[in-house]
Amino acid sequence: MTTPAAATGAGEWTERLRRDGYVVVPAGAAPKLCHRASTDIDRFKARNRRAVTANADPAGHLVRVVTLHEVIESLQPLFAANAALAVCDEFFGAETALYTSLFFERGSEQKLHRDSRAFTTRPEGRYLGMWVALEDTDTDNGPLVVVPGSHAIDPIDVTAIAEDLYGDPAAAPRNDQAGWDAYQRTVQARCTEAGLHPREVHVATGDTIVWHPQLLHGGAPHRDGARSRRSMVFHVTPVGTAVCGQDVFFDPARDMPATRAYHYVDCRGRRVTVTGTVDFGHEYEVRAADLHRPDDGALARARRACGSRVRRARRRP
Repeated sequence: MTTPAAATGAGEWTERLRRDGYVVVPAGAAPKLCHRASTDIDRFKARNRRAVTANADPAGHLVRVVTLHEVIESLQPLFAANAALAVCDEFFGAETALYTSLFFERGSEQKLHRDSRAFTTRPEGRYLGMWVALEDTDTDNGPLVVVPGSHAIDPIDVTAIAEDLYGDPAAAPRNDQAGWDAYQRTVQARCTEAGLHPREVHVATGDTIVWHPQLLHGGAPHRDGARSRRSMVFHVTPVGTAVCGQDVFFDPARDMPATRAYHYVDCRGRRVTVTGTVDFGHEYEVRAADLHRPDDGALARARRACGSRVRRARRRP
């Protein structure tokens, strides 16, 4: 499958990704796709008030929602029809698939961090972050922050960190705060020693940021609480790539499969993982089947129940 970027050559963008650790693909997602997605997000919130209220900030903005693309299907083309996929395909040397997603309606304000501890693959580096702006971002509504060049510092001795924390790398848990903090502190210290500095990335609606698995990045303060900053983050890998957590990350000698069977659905010729649940802020989960979709109606319910065999009947002359 090709994208507009593929037609003009993604080599320049891929070279920037490898050089700087990130690249901005202007208008990677078409404006009409962004508008449709935002409209459907509004409808979803209106039809699922009970489910979304606990995740919203005082202004009503959703803070962090995992795999929202499973119930708002118009979010999927932001990945599948995105020009930035040509960059991902070239970086991987393979077809890119959607592993999971995050939706933010305000700036994440996350501290600087690397994703690699949470998205461990064999071989390493079979993961990219793909951030799509659903509205313009500037210094007041929590833009993404990156540290250019942070992906290229000397390798971190993760085994030594694990031995210090757990005694033995094999004893590292799949996830814990101590492991996260120790690794991120080490990376940040190395970047400071190397003279690397954070930079805000201001983008327009539809612009897509792709970042390297080892890039240090985070979120700037969301200064204007009345404003939203809608964005979709897609975590992408080559099709079928096994993704593991901290236990494997801190134990490089541990055997793990390179591939895994996932449940994919098709969107415009691209593969999109579905799990059947939507996670709100890593605090509570709701079955996708229990949420009202933006297009909920008799036809939509029938499609979910019967699959793609259901079609709108043609009117007879």
